[in-house]
Amino acid sequence: MPGTLSPETPHHIPPPPTKENLDFADLAIIDFTKFGTPEGKSQLVQDVRNAMNTVGFFYVINHGYTQEQTRRIFDIAEIPFRVSDEEKQNYPRSLDDEIKTKNVWLKGHTDFGSLSLLWSQPVSALQILDPQGNWKWVKHIDNALVRV
Repeated sequence: MPGTLSPETPHHIPPPPTKENLDFADLAIIDFTKFGTPEGKSQLVQDVRNAMNTVGFFYVINHGYTQEQTRRIFDIAEIPFRVSDEEKQNYPRSLDDEIKTKNVWLKGHTDFGSLSLLWSQPVSALQILDPQGNWKWVKHIDNALVRV
């Protein structure tokens, strides 16, 4: 069977981690290596249930993606952001679209009633609302997923 070829892509260079002393959320770390045994699966269920009932957010580590696979995902995700201004002109938006978005294509948002998994990022930009009504920053854990 032939090997898998990965087309060349520009490499995503992550920004340096945030060094500010921020008010970080204390999130549970769910370790999927426990999934290998019946006892581990039972413990994972309890860990996830506890995290969902107390804070509502948690990290997932040892999820099956290697650091190299994660880097490749980020390399591929970077491609649309490297499109030249000339190429962007091939996809014009209407004046109404420009006015509605104030010429900004990517905006922050709030997810309501959904389950999202995000890759942990070195730059602290993600915040969660804790059960006490306080906004807390999500701290970076290398190669972790964040359930928000």
